[in-house]
Amino acid sequence: MYFTRKLKPPQPGIDFLAVIIALPAVLIIMAYWGIRAAWGAVAIIEFLVVLMHLNMYFRTRNTSFLFLVAAFLMIVIYAVQVSVFGMTKNDPENIPLTIATITAIFIMAYIVFNKKIKWRTREMLELAAMPVVETKNGFTERPLSLGKIDATSYEIESFALFLSKNMIAMPHRETGRIIFSLSSLYRKQNGLKWGYADESWVSFSDAGEVNVFISKNDYLLYQDAFSFDQLCKNLGQLFVEFFELFKKGEGIRILDKLNALHLNPITE
Repeated sequence: MYFTRKLKPPQPGIDFLAVIIALPAVLIIMAYWGIRAAWGAVAIIEFLVVLMHLNMYFRTRNTSFLFLVAAFLMIVIYAVQVSVFGMTKNDPENIPLTIATITAIFIMAYIVFNKKIKWRTREMLELAAMPVVETKNGFTERPLSLGKIDATSYEIESFALFLSKNMIAMPHRETGRIIFSLSSLYRKQNGLKWGYADESWVSFSDAGEVNVFISKNDYLLYQDAFSFDQLCKNLGQLFVEFFELFKKGEGIRILDKLNALHLNPITE
């Protein structure tokens, strides 16, 4: 899909910065203590990644994180093997272990490049801004009421699970309503910080009432000072549209709409 981008270019995320820090650290360890020590460091780093992905699975119930847990565990086992025994070509376990590790890397690449574990926040913000042309009435602190939808609490709960599994929004359950927050901060995405007050969100009450809010941080991601009310209205209508598709059993169309934007799977 061709469309005019309304968000500013993405900034390097903490994942990129972590790689920039970890890679030189491993190289320094290798220079001072040898390659086996470096592989030991790799094992420790990748085990921390395993724990992070396991945490994300329990937060989102996205099974792709379990595949990543298995893949990174395979790399941890390989790294420990090399660290302890060295790279012995005659080791009978070396070939199958190497093949399993290469397979794990391909699994990781497939998951990453198909956006199976990527929060879809930027796509949602782009879709919300797509029809907006007005650049007046900038940011305000108040949520926007959007009316009501015809929904049962069970349907809303099922929709919340779908959004969480597909990395579209993180549900926050309160008495009488569910808030779907667009996770834009790394600490929020990984559960290091809770709440939704400083994030963009859409809420569905048990009575079907819809409210919308776009945070100042997300509003400033746009290149222009677009109409805040229009952005909120469009974001809310987008969630309502997605809910109606989900109710009809057409959840795949939601993902098709997000994927049609073809945003960069690594940076966006």
